[in-house]
Amino acid sequence: MSFSESASLNFLKLAAPAMRSCSCLVAHFTRVHINLRRRWAIRRIEACLADSNLQLYADYQARLKILEQLKFLDSSVGDYCLTLKGIINLSLLLYQYYGLLEGHIILAYILINL
Repeated sequence: MSFSESASLNFLKLAAPAMRSCSCLVAHFTRVHINLRRRWAIRRIEACLADSNLQLYADYQARLKILEQLKFLDSSVGDYCLTLKGIINLSLLLYQYYGLLEGHIILAYILINL
């Protein structure tokens, strides 16, 4: 058993009678949980507002504008959603990236059998 485990057990042994006699134990744990969630939210916001992320924001907005001009994104919806044209283009790009474009495979098969 490590030192931290034994220290935790000693703390629990000392705190157990006080915890059993507390009439507001659930309320206390709820308050601790709420405070922890707030701290986590603050850390997430701080990470989003970091200088490196703010530098990427302008680039991200420029790319969104280009995709919208090409009609790959539908801005009439609250969040940007892919249009059918955008979905097809994304699929083609992924297939092309992984070298699995069916046309290339079929063409290779035809050329092999000549």
